[in-house]
Amino acid sequence: MEKTAGHAIAHEAAATLRPSSHWTGWGQWLALVTMTIDHLTRYILPGDWDLSWAGSSIGRIAFPLFAAMVAWHGLFNTRNPLRYSRRILIIGLVAQLPYMMMPRTSDAFILNVCFTLASGLALGALVRQGWQHYQQQTLTMPWLLAGAALGVTVWYLLGFWVEYGHNGLLLIPLLMFAMHSLSQADSDFQSRLWAGLAAFRSFGSQGK
Repeated sequence: MEKTAGHAIAHEAAATLRPSSHWTGWGQWLALVTMTIDHLTRYILPGDWDLSWAGSSIGRIAFPLFAAMVAWHGLFNTRNPLRYSRRILIIGLVAQLPYMMMPRTSDAFILNVCFTLASGLALGALVRQGWQHYQQQTLTMPWLLAGAALGVTVWYLLGFWVEYGHNGLLLIPLLMFAMHSLSQADSDFQSRLWAGLAAFRSFGSQGK
């Protein structure tokens, strides 16, 4: 009886700490709609319809939305972000051959967007875990710096091979930082302002 009550209290506390996920429902549909518009205008509809503006404007909304949802789930909706990252990576492996068969402006080998999302989530999760271990004094500063140097190296090298490049890889870690800041921020204006600036910086990096 006490054990059951303890589980209920722990579950209620976790639900209280986790931010609302209502936005992910409409965010998912908006991302799918904008992605469909992007693919239709780039690969299916006739070029003489002159609808490229739709893909380059409306279609560009899809990736930041997918990145935001991956960041949110990686932070608040899974116990193992790296396992979640591996699931996205498997989808990317399955989709890579069809992706390579689609007409593109360049013949350069590029990994599809699932690799960007999976790698960005893995980088964000590892950075967060490293910092938590350092704060708990289970990781020393030299090892933290070595891990940071390795992460920057992987980010730099991988950025040449994935869709949306270096900025795309950075978006999920920055969004994770922004969402964590917002979830931990006090109700006073200054805390909310700094957390909001972190979120704004995240989307600003994608726009460059």
